[in-house]
Amino acid sequence: LVCDGCSRHRVRLPANPQAGKVRVCDSCASALGEDHATAVEEDLAVNAEIIKQIQRALKTMHEECDAYKAVLLELDAEATGDREPLDRYLQDPEADAFSFAVLRERAELQWASLLRDMERECARCAELVEHGRRAKADLDDVARQEEELLAAKSDLDVKLGAMDRARAERDELVRQEAELGQAVAAARRQVKDLELERRERQEQQAQRRPRFGLGDRSAGSSGTPAPFTISTGRQDNLLPRGGGVRERLDGCRRQCALM
Repeated sequence: LVCDGCSRHRVRLPANPQAGKVRVCDSCASALGEDHATAVEEDLAVNAEIIKQIQRALKTMHEECDAYKAVLLELDAEATGDREPLDRYLQDPEADAFSFAVLRERAELQWASLLRDMERECARCAELVEHGRRAKADLDDVARQEEELLAAKSDLDVKLGAMDRARAERDELVRQEAELGQAVAAARRQVKDLELERRERQEQQAQRRPRFGLGDRSAGSSGTPAPFTISTGRQDNLLPRGGGVRERLDGCRRQCALM
């Protein structure tokens, strides 16, 4: 150290910076000044490089921030369907309305709205799944009922076939009945005709038969001959011998009534 008369230089010693600025000689002050200038130049160069790096980093951050802003605005446009804010941002990116804080708050609000919509959609999806499950169960019941109806239809078809066959048999029986009725009517007419022929033959035979006093033949009101008996001529032992023809006829056991 030196006195005030020898030197007026005061510097901070690198070896003892806590002591502050102390008096040094001129030669030491000059040497320390040169060293200090060199160190300052080096520090300035380092600081300039640091500043450049910071500027490059800030530029990168600014570009990334602009990109984030554009992404946020594009998401907002897709969420709301309104592209006007994105168009205005592309025209004036430095506007206060498009600051990162404002856009972040806007994006957070849109995100919250999207989350609520998603929750509603999830609930709706769950309802649809449940509805689909119930619809599938109903469809299974309908399919089972359809199978039962098809089985019942098959049974009914079989029964209808049997009914058709029975109806055909009934129609055949009705036809046969009609034919039998016609045959019976024809047979009755034939019998009636035969009866009339028989009566005519009997009347003709009665008219041709000679009368031997075998009994009275008186015609009725209708003109038909009265019935009479024909004897076999066999002698009955119970009748008195020598009796007349009338007595033998009354005692005859075999008689034939002629109409």
